[in-house]
Amino acid sequence: LWCHPEISNGIPEGETYDEIEERVKDFLNDLVKKPYDNVLIVTHGFCFTIIMATIMNLDRKDYIKVNSPVVDGCSKTIVDYSNGEFSVEVYGNNDFLPHQSNESFSK
Repeated sequence: LWCHPEISNGIPEGETYDEIEERVKDFLNDLVKKPYDNVLIVTHGFCFTIIMATIMNLDRKDYIKVNSPVVDGCSKTIVDYSNGEFSVEVYGNNDFLPHQSNESFSK
């Protein structure tokens, strides 16, 4: 699932990679049509991987790059959307988290 997504169908009894990719693409397409200045997205790691892979135009076999190294829970990623393109401004920043918390996320 995580290391070789190109050969995985997704989470058993859950969405397939194709289904979640389609949902993420629909979400991002709808989002960029709205007149929002700022949007906060809170999600779990699997969905974060698909969102970031979509934004970064990665092939499924390269999804592992999104979480290499592992992006800590509660970290902050900032993406800008301008002139029809996404750009990653901040990726997995966790400077605001207490040091002890960072260690526990890494284990």
